[in-house]
Amino acid sequence: MRYLAVFVLLFAVQHLSAQQQLDFELPLCPVINSVQESDDALKIHIFPNPSRGLFNLNIDLPSGELLRAECFDMLGQRIEEWSWNQSETKEIDLSNYGKGVYQLVIFWNNRRYSQKLLVL
Repeated sequence: MRYLAVFVLLFAVQHLSAQQQLDFELPLCPVINSVQESDDALKIHIFPNPSRGLFNLNIDLPSGELLRAECFDMLGQRIEEWSWNQSETKEIDLSNYGKGVYQLVIFWNNRRYSQKLLVL
C-alpha cells in the first residue's frame, strides 16, 4: 500500500498544476490488538533484557516434558546450552562473553522459540 501512495503522490506532483486537486482514499490497515495464545504454547518470560549479562529465564513448562535451550553469539557459534524438565526460573549468565547481542533459542515440543538478548 505504501508504494501505491508514493506513486499517486509522484503522479500528482508531475502532472497536476497548482490549481488542480487530486482526491484519493487509502484503505486503513487492520490493527492487531492482541495475539491469541494456543493452549499448547510455551509461556516464556526473560528479564531483565537488556542486562549486564545476567538474565532470568522463567518458563512455565508442562510437567514431564523436556526443554532444551541454546545461546549463540552473532557469529552463529553456540556458546551455552541447557536442558530441563520442569517449570522454573533459570539464571543465564553471559557476563563472561562480553557486550553484544546474543540469540537464545529454545526447543520444545517440535517447536523453536527465539529471543535476542542484549548484554550491555
